[in-house]
Amino acid sequence: MDDKLKLLTHVKEQLRKSYAKCAALHRLKGMIEPAIMIKLYKAYILPHLKYCCPLLLGLTKTLSDKIEDDDYYMLRTLLGFGQDKFI
Repeated sequence: MDDKLKLLTHVKEQLRKSYAKCAALHRLKGMIEPAIMIKLYKAYILPHLKYCCPLLLGLTKTLSDKIEDDDYYMLRTLLGFGQDKFI
C-alpha cells in the first residue's frame, strides 16, 4: 500500500460513490421492477462496497460495521423494505 493512501479516506470515498449511485437509482425506484432494481444494485453499488472488503484490507470492526450498515440502508432505500426484513 502507498503511504499516502489512508484506509479511512478510501472507505469514505467508496461509500460516497455508492451513495451517489443509490440516490440515482432511488429516483428511478417507481419506474423499475424490484427484480431489476436488485440486479442494478448488484452491478453498480455492491462492487464499491466489496472493494472495501475487510478480508482484503484489514478493516477495523468499526469500519466493517459501517460498511455493512450502509449496505443494509441502501437495500432498504432501493427496495422499500423495513429494517426488520434483514434481521
